[in-house]
Amino acid sequence: MPRLYAAGERWQLFHGDLMEVAREFLQPNSVDIVLTDPPYSWRDYKDEYYKLGDLCSKYLKDGGLALLFMGSHSLDKKMEVMSAAGLEYLWCFKCSWKPLQATPKVFQPVPVFVASRLLIAYGKGDLNLVRARWNRKKATLDFIELERIESEHGWAVNDVVIGEAPMDKKGHMWQQNLNLFVRIAEMFVCPNDVVLDPFNGTGTTGVAVLCEGGYYIGIDVDETVLKFSVERLERVENILSEKKDKFFIYTERSLFD
Repeated sequence: MPRLYAAGERWQLFHGDLMEVAREFLQPNSVDIVLTDPPYSWRDYKDEYYKLGDLCSKYLKDGGLALLFMGSHSLDKKMEVMSAAGLEYLWCFKCSWKPLQATPKVFQPVPVFVASRLLIAYGKGDLNLVRARWNRKKATLDFIELERIESEHGWAVNDVVIGEAPMDKKGHMWQQNLNLFVRIAEMFVCPNDVVLDPFNGTGTTGVAVLCEGGYYIGIDVDETVLKFSVERLERVENILSEKKDKFFIYTERSLFD
């Protein structure tokens, strides 16, 4: 049975299957961004990708963004699912971290050391609205370290996004790099955006969204990681309520522990 697990001033965490939670608690066309890192195995989690495509199609606003981490293995099948759900492919961002840490993977016939992840960007509906939200975001950017490129088309961001260690694995074996997610949120999340992560894990997406003044909704089937998420999100709220600079957040060791 889907249920509200915990909530703060600008965040909510739900326990349950992602589509069951969405049907019970979310309004269609109510989410600005879906930012998530689903399990990468197509063989084991194929059904979750179909649910994810359905979720983005029904609950993103017109002009909303789906920013989806995807493993390179079986990438073609995952992208076919998103296209079949009516999402428009926009771009593929390459995400990595420093110092560089590679994980050996063996996919026949070639063994690969994986030192990056793909963040696939999709738009829903009218792409002019997608561009309009990007122009709104540009007006809010003030992060000097974010690489910027001036071209004949005006302002743009680099499609290689670099985070910094530590890799933050204490809360969950698949826990993502907080510094990397803060950078992604800076690129895409506008103040007061509603951002949904249907594979919440330990709440890394939520921490980054709160840094940018957004509202966060997280969903997970695992109560253990939801408990860890509550602790992290409450710490972030306390830090922000003290009006400390958001850059303090991803240097705050308690958020990695």
